[in-house]
Order: sequence, then C-alpha cells, then structure tokens
Amino acid sequence: MMPVWFRVVSLTVVAVLVIAAERPSGHPYYPLSVGNSWECRVHALTPRREESRVVWRVTKAEKGKEGRTVYQVWPTPMQADDEAIMLSASGVGVEEVSTRSLVLKWPLAVGDHWLGGGHTRQGQSPPAFKVLSVGQACSIASKRFQDCAVIEETDLGTRLRTTTTYVRGVGPVEYRYFRIGQRGKQEEVQTVSLNHFRIVQ
Repeated sequence: MMPVWFRVVSLTVVAVLVIAAERPSGHPYYPLSVGNSWECRVHALTPRREESRVVWRVTKAEKGKEGRTVYQVWPTPMQADDEAIMLSASGVGVEEVSTRSLVLKWPLAVGDHWLGGGHTRQGQSPPAFKVLSVGQACSIASKRFQDCAVIEETDLGTRLRTTTTYVRGVGPVEYRYFRIGQRGKQEEVQTVSLNHFRIVQ
C-alpha cells in the first residue's frame, strides 16, 4: 500500500504542475505570450476630440542578455515615431527593457510604490509608480471585470501622469493620461480603452 506521505507529496506535485500549466507566462495581471493581442479605442481629449483604434500584439519572444525572455509588443497601425515595447517578466514583475523600469511589480499591494529606472536628465527624478487598487471590480467600455489592479505613474520630467488598469489574466485594459500643470493641477488629455483581446494559453 502506498505510504500516506507519498500520496500527499504526489498530489502536491500534480497540483503545482496543473497551476503552472494554466497560468499564462508573464504576470498574473499581464499575460505575455506570442500571439496575445489587445485592440483599443484611443480617445484624444485635447486639442480636438479625436478617436482612433490601435491593436497591440506580442509578435516575438527571445532570450535576453540575462537569460530572461524578452517580449516584443508592436502597435498596428504604426505611427512615424512608434517602436516596439520590449517587456521582460521575472519573479519581481514586468520590466520595460529599454527604460529598465518595473512597470508592474509582483506581488501587488495597495500603497506599494517604487521608482522607475532608465535614463533621466541631470536633476530630474525618475518616474514614480504607485499601486492605487488591487483585486477590485472595474468597468471598461461597457465591460465589467472582477479582478483589476490600477497603477499610477508620475513622470515629472515629461509632466505626465498615467493611470493604467490591468485585469488578471487579460492584461492592460485602460490607460488614462493626464498633463500635470502648475501647482500639481492635472488635465486629462487621452484615454485608451480595451475593445477586444486575445490571450494565447
């Protein structure tokens, strides 16, 4: 008869393997696999109210210098100044490779904050990130999601503040951009909201 301890260990190993197989690569709130795509509506508020659509796709994954997988995320249609977003996932979160900024840490807790990396002009502070909410329901473009996380990024160098809403298992579903004016007053200038998405398991 099989020992009890062996059966417990075996069940634990099976459970871990099942979880690993079901969890998308990347981050719980930002799954990264070649073929993943997010179609979004871009709503510019100033100077004129204009709407357009953009589709972001994970088109390539390759090993980086440190052995971690780097994912290329490209927009369609492309603008003249567009370039791929290079993302790398690790046990501490998702990092934007070009700026060396941790855009989404793991685990997440309300109030967590950290500074971005990358190159800044002398005398300027790097972008600051803050977790505004985790595990709360949210509604984006008439779609309701049960488990969302909202991250705020403040970049005083560009005078922009961005709030990004992520959904567990889906990825980024909304970006809201604000211009920071005098005395900290902010004005919303653009919203990018999810229409459709495709996640490859």
